[in-house]
Amino acid sequence: MKKYTLIFIFLLSAAINGFTQSASAKKQISKSSASFNHALIYTSKKGQICLLDKQTLGSTVTLLNLNNKSIFTCKTVSIKSEIDEQGEKVTYTTIDRQPPKSEQEYLSNTAILNAKTTDFKIIEAKSNKNQTYISDIDKKIKDEKYLEKIIKENAESTPTQEYLDTLKLRLPVAYDILISGKTITLIEYDNFISTGSIGPRFLVINSKIFPLSGQCSGTFFIYKLDNRYFINSPSNCCECGLNAQETFEIKGNGVKKVFSDYSYSN
Repeated sequence: MKKYTLIFIFLLSAAINGFTQSASAKKQISKSSASFNHALIYTSKKGQICLLDKQTLGSTVTLLNLNNKSIFTCKTVSIKSEIDEQGEKVTYTTIDRQPPKSEQEYLSNTAILNAKTTDFKIIEAKSNKNQTYISDIDKKIKDEKYLEKIIKENAESTPTQEYLDTLKLRLPVAYDILISGKTITLIEYDNFISTGSIGPRFLVINSKIFPLSGQCSGTFFIYKLDNRYFINSPSNCCECGLNAQETFEIKGNGVKKVFSDYSYSN
Protein backbone atom coordinates (compact mmCIF):
# COMPACT_ATOMS: atom_id res chain seq x y z
CA MET A 1 0.00 0.00 0.00
CA LYS A 2 1.80 3.13 -1.21
CA LYS A 3 0.03 5.47 1.13
CA TYR A 4 2.18 8.58 0.98
CA THR A 5 2.86 8.17 -2.74
CA LEU A 6 -0.91 7.98 -3.26
CA ILE A 7 -1.47 11.26 -1.43
CA PHE A 8 0.99 12.95 -3.80
CA ILE A 9 -0.69 11.39 -6.83
CA PHE A 10 -4.10 12.63 -5.69
CA LEU A 11 -2.87 16.18 -5.19
CA LEU A 12 -1.17 16.20 -8.60
CA SER A 13 -4.29 14.76 -10.23
CA ALA A 14 -6.40 17.46 -8.60
CA ALA A 15 -4.24 20.21 -9.99
CA ILE A 16 -4.24 18.77 -13.52
CA ASN A 17 -7.81 17.53 -13.80
CA GLY A 18 -9.75 19.91 -11.57
CA PHE A 19 -10.63 17.25 -9.04
CA THR A 20 -12.73 19.02 -6.42
CA GLN A 21 -11.75 17.39 -3.12
CA SER A 22 -8.29 17.71 -1.58
CA ALA A 23 -6.70 15.02 0.57
CA SER A 24 -7.29 17.15 3.68
CA ALA A 25 -10.98 17.51 2.77
CA LYS A 26 -11.29 13.73 2.63
CA LYS A 27 -9.98 13.48 6.18
CA GLN A 28 -12.51 16.09 7.31
CA ILE A 29 -15.34 14.10 5.78
CA SER A 30 -14.37 11.07 7.86
CA LYS A 31 -14.91 13.14 11.03
CA SER A 32 -18.18 14.80 10.07
CA SER A 33 -20.50 12.23 11.69
CA ALA A 34 -21.76 13.83 14.90
CA SER A 35 -21.67 10.90 17.34
CA PHE A 36 -19.09 8.56 15.85
CA ASN A 37 -16.33 8.35 13.27
CA HIS A 38 -15.26 5.80 10.66
CA ALA A 39 -11.92 4.19 9.81
CA LEU A 40 -10.59 1.65 7.32
CA ILE A 41 -9.57 -1.83 8.40
CA TYR A 42 -5.93 -2.81 7.96
CA THR A 43 -4.52 -6.33 8.22
CA SER A 44 -1.00 -6.27 9.62
CA LYS A 45 1.84 -8.49 8.41
CA LYS A 46 1.12 -10.75 11.39
CA GLY A 47 -2.43 -11.22 10.13
CA GLN A 48 -4.01 -9.09 12.86
CA ILE A 49 -7.08 -6.97 12.17
CA CYS A 50 -6.24 -3.32 12.92
CA LEU A 51 -7.36 0.17 11.91
CA LEU A 52 -5.49 2.20 9.33
CA ASP A 53 -3.77 5.40 10.52
CA LYS A 54 -3.61 6.83 14.02
CA GLN A 55 -6.90 6.54 15.91
CA THR A 56 -7.76 7.82 19.38
CA LEU A 57 -6.69 5.21 21.94
CA GLY A 58 -9.40 3.77 24.18
CA SER A 59 -12.08 4.27 21.50
CA THR A 60 -14.78 1.66 21.10
CA VAL A 61 -14.51 -0.02 17.69
CA THR A 62 -17.42 -1.70 15.92
CA LEU A 63 -16.63 -4.16 13.14
CA LEU A 64 -19.52 -5.09 10.83
CA ASN A 65 -19.84 -8.76 9.87
CA LEU A 66 -21.72 -8.95 6.57
CA ASN A 67 -21.94 -12.75 6.64
CA ASN A 68 -23.95 -13.29 9.79
CA LYS A 69 -25.18 -9.65 9.96
CA SER A 70 -23.69 -9.05 13.38
CA ILE A 71 -21.21 -6.72 15.03
CA PHE A 72 -17.94 -7.33 16.87
CA THR A 73 -16.81 -4.73 19.42
CA CYS A 74 -13.34 -4.02 20.76
CA LYS A 75 -11.15 -1.07 21.75
CA THR A 76 -8.13 0.67 20.30
CA VAL A 77 -4.97 0.03 22.33
CA SER A 78 -1.77 1.15 20.57
CA ILE A 79 -0.27 2.92 17.56
CA LYS A 80 2.23 0.95 15.47
CA SER A 81 3.88 1.09 12.07
CA GLU A 82 5.50 -1.31 9.63
CA ILE A 83 6.90 -1.40 6.12
CA ASP A 84 4.44 -2.84 3.61
CA GLU A 85 5.17 -5.02 0.58
CA GLN A 86 5.88 -1.94 -1.57
CA GLY A 87 8.47 -0.67 0.91
CA GLU A 88 6.23 2.10 2.25
CA LYS A 89 5.69 2.88 5.93
CA VAL A 90 2.14 2.18 7.14
CA THR A 91 0.84 3.55 10.44
CA TYR A 92 -2.00 1.63 12.07
CA THR A 93 -3.90 1.24 15.35
CA THR A 94 -4.22 -2.11 17.10
CA ILE A 95 -7.32 -3.42 18.86
CA ASP A 96 -7.57 -5.32 22.14
CA ARG A 97 -9.18 -8.49 20.77
CA GLN A 98 -9.55 -10.18 17.40
CA PRO A 99 -12.72 -11.36 15.65
CA PRO A 100 -12.81 -15.11 14.87
CA LYS A 101 -10.44 -16.04 12.04
CA SER A 102 -13.27 -17.79 10.18
CA GLU A 103 -15.27 -14.54 10.01
CA GLN A 104 -12.55 -12.00 9.23
CA GLU A 105 -12.99 -12.25 5.46
CA TYR A 106 -16.62 -11.15 5.86
CA LEU A 107 -15.86 -7.91 7.70
CA SER A 108 -16.77 -4.61 6.09
CA ASN A 109 -13.71 -2.60 5.03
CA THR A 110 -15.03 0.28 7.15
CA ALA A 111 -15.07 0.16 10.95
CA ILE A 112 -16.98 2.52 13.23
CA LEU A 113 -15.55 4.26 16.27
CA ASN A 114 -17.46 5.33 19.40
CA ALA A 115 -20.89 4.03 18.43
CA LYS A 116 -23.29 2.94 21.15
CA THR A 117 -24.11 -0.18 19.06
CA THR A 118 -27.58 -0.51 20.56
CA ASP A 119 -29.60 -1.42 17.47
CA PHE A 120 -27.45 -2.70 14.60
CA LYS A 121 -29.36 -4.13 11.65
CA ILE A 122 -28.61 -4.84 7.98
CA ILE A 123 -31.38 -3.31 5.85
CA GLU A 124 -32.45 -5.48 2.92
CA ALA A 125 -32.89 -4.00 -0.55
CA LYS A 126 -35.70 -5.52 -2.65
CA SER A 127 -35.73 -5.56 -6.44
CA ASN A 128 -38.11 -3.05 -8.07
CA LYS A 129 -39.54 -4.31 -11.39
CA ASN A 130 -41.79 -1.33 -12.14
CA GLN A 131 -40.49 -0.49 -15.63
CA THR A 132 -42.59 2.66 -15.96
CA TYR A 133 -41.14 4.08 -12.75
CA ILE A 134 -37.60 3.02 -13.68
CA SER A 135 -37.95 4.61 -17.14
CA ASP A 136 -39.12 7.89 -15.59
CA ILE A 137 -36.20 7.98 -13.13
CA ASP A 138 -33.75 7.01 -15.87
CA LYS A 139 -34.99 9.86 -18.07
CA LYS A 140 -34.59 12.36 -15.21
CA ILE A 141 -31.06 11.17 -14.38
CA LYS A 142 -29.97 11.45 -18.02
CA ASP A 143 -31.87 14.63 -18.96
CA GLU A 144 -30.60 16.52 -15.90
CA LYS A 145 -26.99 15.41 -16.54
CA TYR A 146 -26.59 13.46 -13.27
CA LEU A 147 -25.21 10.48 -15.16
CA GLU A 148 -22.85 12.55 -17.29
CA LYS A 149 -21.47 14.40 -14.27
CA ILE A 150 -20.73 11.32 -12.18
CA ILE A 151 -19.10 9.51 -15.11
CA LYS A 152 -16.80 12.45 -15.81
CA GLU A 153 -15.57 12.65 -12.19
CA ASN A 154 -11.97 11.31 -11.96
CA ALA A 155 -12.22 10.38 -15.64
CA GLU A 156 -8.54 10.65 -16.53
CA SER A 157 -8.48 7.29 -18.33
CA THR A 158 -12.18 6.65 -19.05
CA PRO A 159 -13.72 7.29 -22.50
CA THR A 160 -16.65 9.19 -21.02
CA GLN A 161 -18.59 9.81 -24.23
CA GLU A 162 -18.38 6.15 -25.17
CA TYR A 163 -19.60 5.30 -21.67
CA LEU A 164 -22.58 7.65 -22.03
CA ASP A 165 -23.39 6.35 -25.49
CA THR A 166 -23.31 2.78 -24.20
CA LEU A 167 -25.81 3.58 -21.45
CA LYS A 168 -28.04 5.81 -23.59
CA LEU A 169 -30.50 3.05 -24.45
CA ARG A 170 -30.05 0.92 -21.35
CA LEU A 171 -32.30 1.10 -18.33
CA PRO A 172 -30.79 0.79 -14.87
CA VAL A 173 -31.84 -1.73 -12.23
CA ALA A 174 -33.71 -0.49 -9.17
CA TYR A 175 -34.02 -1.58 -5.54
CA ASP A 176 -36.53 -0.46 -2.92
CA ILE A 177 -35.28 0.18 0.60
CA LEU A 178 -37.59 0.70 3.58
CA ILE A 179 -36.20 3.23 6.06
CA SER A 180 -38.25 4.62 8.96
CA GLY A 181 -41.48 3.62 7.23
CA LYS A 182 -40.47 5.39 3.99
CA THR A 183 -39.51 3.62 0.76
CA ILE A 184 -36.51 5.03 -1.09
CA THR A 185 -35.03 3.70 -4.32
CA LEU A 186 -31.48 2.78 -5.23
CA ILE A 187 -30.58 2.97 -8.94
CA GLU A 188 -27.63 1.14 -10.55
CA TYR A 189 -26.38 1.35 -14.14
CA ASP A 190 -24.24 -1.14 -16.03
CA ASN A 191 -20.49 -0.94 -15.83
CA PHE A 192 -18.83 0.43 -18.97
CA ILE A 193 -16.12 -2.23 -18.91
CA SER A 194 -18.38 -5.31 -18.84
CA THR A 195 -22.14 -5.69 -19.08
CA GLY A 196 -23.65 -7.11 -15.92
CA SER A 197 -21.20 -5.53 -13.50
CA ILE A 198 -21.96 -2.35 -11.55
CA GLY A 199 -21.57 1.19 -12.84
CA PRO A 200 -22.88 4.53 -11.50
CA ARG A 201 -25.21 4.41 -8.49
CA PHE A 202 -27.85 6.87 -7.23
CA LEU A 203 -30.41 7.15 -4.45
CA VAL A 204 -33.90 8.54 -5.12
CA ILE A 205 -35.79 10.08 -2.20
CA ASN A 206 -39.12 11.80 -2.88
CA SER A 207 -38.16 12.08 -6.57
CA LYS A 208 -34.89 13.86 -5.72
CA ILE A 209 -31.70 12.34 -7.16
CA PHE A 210 -28.60 11.83 -4.98
CA PRO A 211 -25.42 10.61 -6.76
CA LEU A 212 -23.49 8.01 -4.77
CA SER A 213 -20.74 6.43 -6.85
CA GLY A 214 -19.30 5.92 -10.31
CA GLN A 215 -17.93 5.23 -12.86
CA CYS A 216 -17.44 1.75 -11.37
CA SER A 217 -19.20 0.91 -8.11
CA GLY A 218 -18.46 -1.78 -5.56
CA THR A 219 -21.06 -3.85 -3.71
CA PHE A 220 -23.23 -1.72 -1.45
CA PHE A 221 -24.87 -2.53 1.85
CA ILE A 222 -27.25 -0.55 4.04
CA TYR A 223 -27.39 -0.70 7.81
CA LYS A 224 -28.99 0.86 10.86
CA LEU A 225 -26.81 1.76 13.85
CA ASP A 226 -27.64 3.90 16.87
CA ASN A 227 -31.00 4.72 15.26
CA ARG A 228 -29.28 6.14 12.15
CA TYR A 229 -29.21 4.75 8.60
CA PHE A 230 -26.13 4.42 6.42
CA ILE A 231 -25.15 3.04 3.03
CA ASN A 232 -21.63 1.87 2.25
CA SER A 233 -21.06 2.50 -1.45
CA PRO A 234 -17.43 2.06 -2.57
CA SER A 235 -16.37 3.14 -6.03
CA ASN A 236 -13.44 3.61 -8.38
CA CYS A 237 -12.71 5.14 -11.77
CA CYS A 238 -12.62 1.80 -13.60
CA GLU A 239 -9.06 1.83 -14.93
CA CYS A 240 -7.11 4.58 -13.17
CA GLY A 241 -6.44 2.83 -9.83
CA LEU A 242 -8.44 5.17 -7.56
CA ASN A 243 -10.48 3.28 -4.96
CA ALA A 244 -12.87 5.19 -2.71
CA GLN A 245 -14.34 3.60 0.41
CA GLU A 246 -17.34 5.81 1.16
CA THR A 247 -20.24 5.90 3.59
CA PHE A 248 -23.36 8.03 3.28
CA GLU A 249 -25.96 8.79 5.95
CA ILE A 250 -29.60 8.65 4.86
CA LYS A 251 -31.53 11.15 6.95
CA GLY A 252 -34.99 12.53 6.36
CA ASN A 253 -35.25 13.54 2.73
CA GLY A 254 -31.52 13.82 2.15
CA VAL A 255 -28.21 11.99 1.89
CA LYS A 256 -24.89 13.15 3.35
CA LYS A 257 -21.42 11.73 2.75
CA VAL A 258 -19.91 11.08 6.21
CA PHE A 259 -16.78 9.11 5.28
CA SER A 260 -14.47 9.02 2.27
CA ASP A 261 -11.00 7.44 2.17
CA TYR A 262 -8.83 6.55 -0.84
CA SER A 263 -6.10 4.63 1.01
CA TYR A 264 -6.96 1.36 -0.76
CA SER A 265 -6.02 2.88 -4.13
CA ASN A 266 -3.10 1.55 -6.12
